[in-house]
Amino acid sequence: MTTNTDPGYRLYGATVLAQLAADMAGESAGVKAGTDIEYIHRMRVASRRLRAALPLFAGCFPEKEYRRWETEIKQITRSLGRARDLDVQIAFLRDYAQTIPSVPLREGTPRFLPGEFRMPDAEQPASLPILPAPESSVPEEKSGLLTRLKRFFAGIPEQTADPEPLRSHARENTGTDLRSGIECLTLRLMQERTALQPDVIAAVERFEKSKTLSALQKSCVEIIVRGKLEKTETTTTTSYTTAYHAISLAAEQVKLYAAALADPERKNAHHEMRITAKKLRYTMETYRGLYGDGLAPAIKMVKELQDYLGDMHDCDVWTEYLPEFLAKEEETCTAYFGNTGFMDTIRPGIAALEEDRKTKRAELHRDANLFWKKNEGMWSILEQNLTKPIHDLRLKTISVPDSVSAIAFFADVHANLPALLAIIEDAKSRGCTTFLYAGDVIGFGPFPEETLEYLQKINAAGVRGNAEEAVLAVGRTKNCPEGMDKKRCASHRRTWKKLSGTGRALLFAMPAEIRFTWGDQRFAVMHHPVFPENVCAETPETELERLCADAEADVIICGHTHCTFARKIHGVWIANTGGAGRSGDKDLRASYLLATRDPFSLHHIRVPYNLEETLRHLKKHKEIAAMFAAGLDFDEAADLREVPELPPMQTTVTVTAAEEET
Repeated sequence: MTTNTDPGYRLYGATVLAQLAADMAGESAGVKAGTDIEYIHRMRVASRRLRAALPLFAGCFPEKEYRRWETEIKQITRSLGRARDLDVQIAFLRDYAQTIPSVPLREGTPRFLPGEFRMPDAEQPASLPILPAPESSVPEEKSGLLTRLKRFFAGIPEQTADPEPLRSHARENTGTDLRSGIECLTLRLMQERTALQPDVIAAVERFEKSKTLSALQKSCVEIIVRGKLEKTETTTTTSYTTAYHAISLAAEQVKLYAAALADPERKNAHHEMRITAKKLRYTMETYRGLYGDGLAPAIKMVKELQDYLGDMHDCDVWTEYLPEFLAKEEETCTAYFGNTGFMDTIRPGIAALEEDRKTKRAELHRDANLFWKKNEGMWSILEQNLTKPIHDLRLKTISVPDSVSAIAFFADVHANLPALLAIIEDAKSRGCTTFLYAGDVIGFGPFPEETLEYLQKINAAGVRGNAEEAVLAVGRTKNCPEGMDKKRCASHRRTWKKLSGTGRALLFAMPAEIRFTWGDQRFAVMHHPVFPENVCAETPETELERLCADAEADVIICGHTHCTFARKIHGVWIANTGGAGRSGDKDLRASYLLATRDPFSLHHIRVPYNLEETLRHLKKHKEIAAMFAAGLDFDEAADLREVPELPPMQTTVTVTAAEEET
């Protein structure tokens, strides 16, 4: 993990996390007060959102700080979990109680809840005793059945041994009343929730003492302020590609459970699907600021799916818990009264609730599958909405006035500043004022920062090459990217360390392709096509024909092979600029392509430059020096122990016209 990443993505992440941290911090006082269950609900949701978003921006912060924040937020989320679950269960039981038919209770039927929590009676005897709330005390001077019932349901240990009165009372009051069981269950959950509140308060106070949220907010604000000063844009290619990978991965994990959803018996899989759906929803909500309303339909769909799966899971929890609750009550009742007769008062309501949850679960499962089939097309819509901004950013349209008489195209400078200076000087001598590069302007060479600064100075525009991609990949991680050998990785890491924040930002901002119209010619500039990757004299004719047919351009300019090439195929010009900073054809001079109009023409121009200056700055890195001295690629140069003897460079400038084939 590293703090070095795309400035735009860092700014977006800091903005999102700062708001999530503020949302979470605003609920802590209410959670500690315990006056409204919505406080703990909102704080838990805020902690989950923050916990889900934080890993997405891990590279935006120092690793040590990130790990501490992650641990603290995970702990408080877990600390709030059981309390929130109890709140939800108690609230559900209160709503469920309203659906129970109201029937008269026999006189003396025990009531477990204080009046404000109790379900309504059809005929409530005026003399019916009301038990205190769970936290109320029980007068010690009273004895007898009522006091013992109060003590039993308040969780106070029995101090006498006189079970007989309760046994006869339980026998006399058995029946089909459902409310008693629900009230008893509600009371037990309330007792547990009341007992848990001190732990909740302690957990929140410990979390506040850790100052996790304030530290996170401070780091985020620093990034936000810097971003505003530097006028950083958050809608970068890196922001969208990172969001695409995170959302797509989460979506694929949800879709893996499609088959399991159809089977009503695969309850564990349904629960896992609920977890992955929640992760997908939180991930999309984290990135929704990049897409405007583009993710809104998918978020709505996944939220509804999550609700179905969540309600199904709640039913599963109840059907698993209720038999355990009865067994525990029976054990407690036996230990307390010496018999289980009183359980006849509780069982009917619990049995009815269990059957209700099983029926509801079947209904939810049916509806969830109908909903899934109805919304299967949403996945392709999500894919389109995720890829559109990436395509728009990778393809950049620029403006080149028709008044421009000539354009200099170059590629593969590889941080060889002396070669670049020679090219620009020659191009300017020919009246050229417009400069475009086709990638690999840095990488391996000794002057990466200076090269980027000079490109800005001359207002050059261009595209990102595979060398820039590699440097960015190395910069994002402490370890070498998968598939990259250690020597190549070490060279790219040296380049990354030499770059300033501005230089790194320039790499992130480079598009993959530039399009423009000049006169009546449509131009496409890229480092290399997707297929064929190499454009040179050895490229099969059929591959070049396919490229020209699909390009929707009149002129295609690329680099990558370090070899000059130009050919007109079916009315489309395709040209390789050759290597500006490192040759690929044994001619060590710098190469660029000059395009002119009125009439339109292409010329490859080779320019001598001070190669010794470049090699002097590479004397500590012999394999890299060998690349420039002999025109080798990295793998070839890495096998050499010494820099090969430098052949004499031609001292003349040569111009070769690209002739149209007849």
